[in-house]
Amino acid sequence: MPFWEIAVSIIFDIVLSLTAILYSFYLRFGFHIPEHEFFYFIKILPVFIIIVPAIMAFSKCYLINFRYAGLYEFLLLIKGNILIFICFTVIIFFLRALAFSRMILIYFFILNSLFFIIWRLILRVLTLINMHNLVGQKRILIIDFISRSTEFFNFLKQNPRFGYLPVCIWPESSSLITNLDNTLINMINTYNIDEVFLNTTGIEEEKLMEYISFLEKFGIDFHLIPKDIDFYKSNFEPIEIGGYILLGPKKRLSKAKYIIKDIFDFIISIFLLTILFPIFIVISLLIKLNSKGPIFYIQKRVGKGGKTFSLYKFRTMVIDSDGPLVTQKQDKRIYPFGRILREYSLDELPQLLNVLKGDMSLVGPRPEIPEITKNYLPWQNKVFKVKPGITGISQISGRADLSIIEKLKLDIYYIDNYSFLTDIRILFKTIWVVINKRGAY
Repeated sequence: MPFWEIAVSIIFDIVLSLTAILYSFYLRFGFHIPEHEFFYFIKILPVFIIIVPAIMAFSKCYLINFRYAGLYEFLLLIKGNILIFICFTVIIFFLRALAFSRMILIYFFILNSLFFIIWRLILRVLTLINMHNLVGQKRILIIDFISRSTEFFNFLKQNPRFGYLPVCIWPESSSLITNLDNTLINMINTYNIDEVFLNTTGIEEEKLMEYISFLEKFGIDFHLIPKDIDFYKSNFEPIEIGGYILLGPKKRLSKAKYIIKDIFDFIISIFLLTILFPIFIVISLLIKLNSKGPIFYIQKRVGKGGKTFSLYKFRTMVIDSDGPLVTQKQDKRIYPFGRILREYSLDELPQLLNVLKGDMSLVGPRPEIPEITKNYLPWQNKVFKVKPGITGISQISGRADLSIIEKLKLDIYYIDNYSFLTDIRILFKTIWVVINKRGAY
């Protein structure tokens, strides 16, 4: 749903909810509303105005496209209204215990659900009228390497009600990726394309990820015409257009989620640095007693946006040691106490300072050195969309036992499916992995 549609929907949802609650008072009391009853509603009005759109957003009601929503949208609306009902029941219970009329809440739930559904139906009708009149249609370019999209192209052409106007099918060879930047951008500009449909049949997985990375990089809206839905289901969500299944990137209100993530990181890092300060002192003394050199090892790593930063670790190797970029099992550069630090990941604790500075997060893709990231393929650069983490999904899935490609795929899965609860689960699983010393060397 475009931003302006979200804004309009939020305003109407608030207005409709206020109308529903006022009409509920009327149904319960007529025009003789008890002053104390109405007073408590006025008291919670600011909370009401905030909670209604917040819960509807949480229920993903603002992520639905009116062109192909249906029963799914109806279920989301009911879910949102149930949550609103529960939320206000709890608020009123704590505010006034059992003195508030329960019938008002019941009337509100019924009316609000009805108003929301009617409002969405009106939007659907208006959208369909516009689609039949070719108003607001998206101009579509279909990329197809093996010419299997002609039937779908003709279907969209004959059914403008779905809101898509197919402009052309672009049959090219699979070597297109070599000059993708210029060729595809020129096609989009020449034909005034709004969205790209990409037929995935005949494309290798790695090359497909390069296409997706390119489309995301330039902010081009796209959907996939899949050959195997199961492969994409974690990163994409299906839409149905007249019996044809397409897959689009999952949409999220990510800014709000990442603000919560940053606040959580800041609070937890301060808390952990405070309680772990004595351990920092003990580890620092033991490093000095076991090996000559500085206490901390500072290394350049690549973080969010591809920017380098200084990553802090307790030093675990002897100074001036040469060797491979990646630590090996039984690496002779590691001194005895340093090996203990590595086994229990205690060498990573100073990265709490990186979290406090804003360079890193508690959970995220592990940051790599520039010598490794400079060889990343376009699809692999997606890991730079978020802050790197002290721990992450690759850390609880094998750590050093995984190849770089395996780690990157896991990290991209984490980014595509991010949630605050996922971070919490990863943090708790990290404790278990560290205790078992899995993949640590």
